[in-house]
Amino acid sequence: MRKIKSLLCVLLTMIISLGSMVTVKADTEIKPYENKENAVLLKREYIDLDEDTVIEIESYEEKIPSLARAGWKTTSATKTYRVKDKNTNTVFVKYILKATFRYNGKQAQCTTATPDCKIFVPNVYKVITKSASKEGDTALGYFYCEHIKTGKGAGGTFSIKCAANGAVTIN
Repeated sequence: MRKIKSLLCVLLTMIISLGSMVTVKADTEIKPYENKENAVLLKREYIDLDEDTVIEIESYEEKIPSLARAGWKTTSATKTYRVKDKNTNTVFVKYILKATFRYNGKQAQCTTATPDCKIFVPNVYKVITKSASKEGDTALGYFYCEHIKTGKGAGGTFSIKCAANGAVTIN
């Protein structure tokens, strides 16, 4: 009986200590490559949509370490588009175009193009289009949302391109 009690105490202590390690972050604090040491913020820009709303656009690149000395290398990049309230910094909707490329000095190929879209505040914006595609050395993202009450739209077409030398261009 004593062994069972002490075992339960140990298990309970472990559960409590593991539970205290969990941290929750708001979207405005999360970056696409937050925990990656090789990621670089290439550009951040703000566009006023109206007197209360701002568009925040961020571009990141990450060189993925390769064990191969020659041959194909890998890089990835993201373009994040957020529709935010100017006063509270609340993110209404977020779209991320994620792309991965391989390159070898002679050519580059887009291996994945993935859209990620989330509505954080329901009944304010509706998403009309959210997609991504790849062709050759380019990833294309398409995003468009509308304010439910005013009908005012936001979004666009985004591209991430990789050159044969691994240089990434994000538009």
